[in-house]
Amino acid sequence: MNPKMIRPIVQALTVLAKIGVQIFVTTHDYFVQQEFLFVAVFLANRSFISLTKQNAMNIINVI
Repeated sequence: MNPKMIRPIVQALTVLAKIGVQIFVTTHDYFVQQEFLFVAVFLANRSFISLTKQNAMNIINVI
């Protein structure tokens, strides 16, 4: 992903989420993750769910 497009894409997905569209995003890009975290914590007051597997236990983290 072009780094200049991270913020506009996150903003567009945030607008869709605010009107009720359920969004699923997967990424390995740290900067994309941080942009979503910034929106969740400081702007949109939204929850993000992280599904991880640790030591053969299924763990769900809500951020």
